[in-house]
Amino acid sequence: MSNSNKLLKNKYSSYWKIVSAFNFLVIIFFVADGYHEYLDLYQKANIESESLAIMLGQYTQATFDKFDLITLHTQGILAFQDPVKMSAQKLSMILLNIKKGLPEVESLTITDAIGNQLANSVWVKNGESSFHFEKIFLGDRPSFIQQKKELANNLIISKPLISRTTGNQIISITRKLPYKNGKFSGIVSATLNLKSFSDFFSKIKQGQGSEKSVIALYTFDKVLLGRSPFDKDQIGKSFSGAIPIIEKIKQGEILGHYTKKAAVDHIERAYAYRALPSLSMVLVVGKNQNSILASWWRQESFIAILLILLILASVLGVILYLKKLQKSEIEEEIALQASKMAVIGEMAGGIAHEINNPLMIISSSNRLIRKIVENGIEDKPNVLKYCDNIDKTVSRITKIINGLKTVSRDSSNEDFSATPIGEILDDILSLCSEKFRSNGTEIRMDLSLNIFQTNIFCRRIQISQVFLNLFSNSFDAIENHSERWIKIDCEKSGDNLILRFFDSGNGIPLDIQDKLFRPFYTTKEVGKGTGLGLSISKTIISNHKGNIYIEKDTLNTCFVISLPIFDSNNSIIITPI
Repeated sequence: MSNSNKLLKNKYSSYWKIVSAFNFLVIIFFVADGYHEYLDLYQKANIESESLAIMLGQYTQATFDKFDLITLHTQGILAFQDPVKMSAQKLSMILLNIKKGLPEVESLTITDAIGNQLANSVWVKNGESSFHFEKIFLGDRPSFIQQKKELANNLIISKPLISRTTGNQIISITRKLPYKNGKFSGIVSATLNLKSFSDFFSKIKQGQGSEKSVIALYTFDKVLLGRSPFDKDQIGKSFSGAIPIIEKIKQGEILGHYTKKAAVDHIERAYAYRALPSLSMVLVVGKNQNSILASWWRQESFIAILLILLILASVLGVILYLKKLQKSEIEEEIALQASKMAVIGEMAGGIAHEINNPLMIISSSNRLIRKIVENGIEDKPNVLKYCDNIDKTVSRITKIINGLKTVSRDSSNEDFSATPIGEILDDILSLCSEKFRSNGTEIRMDLSLNIFQTNIFCRRIQISQVFLNLFSNSFDAIENHSERWIKIDCEKSGDNLILRFFDSGNGIPLDIQDKLFRPFYTTKEVGKGTGLGLSISKTIISNHKGNIYIEKDTLNTCFVISLPIFDSNNSIIITPI
């Protein structure tokens, strides 16, 4: 072989090696990006399932709330009447008129103290002319027996049963009738056809992985109340392995995920659940894992063809990554702002009262000055006194408004600056003081001038939000305690400033202390908290090179925050959030 041929071969070999290496890098990138897309798809499917579970949970809660309202309304109508002395036809017409606005109610019935059905809206469903009386005994129903035994007028939801009037699978929502002569006089019952849940669930579009997906409503006893796709033979049955994390739900875990093979059709799905503690029920949304994977595979196959034709389009992965990063930052900022405004909303009543009191002082002082001037009395000392009152109260209002402006501003563009810790605490206390005072909660804080003026290098708005979250949590935790106080201690420890937020609560159980800093975990009642406050607070403190934790060896509840002290001689480098 000639030298020229050898050189040509070596050149081609070099080109081939370069192309092969480049193609190999592209393949590695494609595999890596495909894997990320796979994870993102699962995450998106989980988020969609979680959002859907929340929405359907709200629908379920609202449905039962409407049923409870109709039983309470019936109670009120019959409070001054004796159903036993009324004709069955007249009483049934009253029940029919009550339920007309609620098509979800299959039947509305009245049962006497023995268990005999006195009236039923179904008996006159076509009007008075078609009255059809049926002698039905319901005294053996567990919900009737329970209502008769209990003294309290509680809402009781029955287990699934077969209606003796319509033959449908139902659950009954019952309350006591008003007592007559101090004795149990019977119950009012609204029945719900269980198929209505399945019918509603079947109309929901689930997006990615919807093939062979499932929506189901279970009781805490794992009894199936509703399901899409609908299976009449399964409704009302108990499935012992249906919800593997039911104990966590009973302990207060409202929202979460798990993966399991279904007890009904044996398909493995990724589930999101939303617990409804007030109803002792849980709503689950499950997506078929194979369906999610199939969707991902189709998508990646299409991308692979594009990559073969346009190999240089590998830059697309970088663009996608930047978009994802930007989206994550936007979502984090939205969550931060939403959590902050939620806490401010809780404080709004107290802030309004705190501003209203100084305004009354200003108004009163103004009237007295006007009276002095109108009477022509030369009472300069009193005029100056009232003017001083106005100046002080205006300063007080200004301080409250400045504190509110500080914590409500968008922190995304805020620069880090050296800020005295005492000023931040003063801002927050000016917002919270009236709310605490109106509830009889004592605030204990005694900072030395040295501590008050100690600087930390921070985003002031974000640190204010952390303190506001802790004050709000303490207020909610001790609201019903006989002794209500919140105490703030602050000390220097080496290069750090240590703040301790005590309250008169009885401490936090060890088994949930770590969970408190997780997103969406909350020990508050449903609808009272977002479960984001402490999670966001931990993120903020961590990004300020600090630490937040729960002190374990205390009689009361104590949250501890450690932040580095700002020293102008030693620069502190903090990566912006």
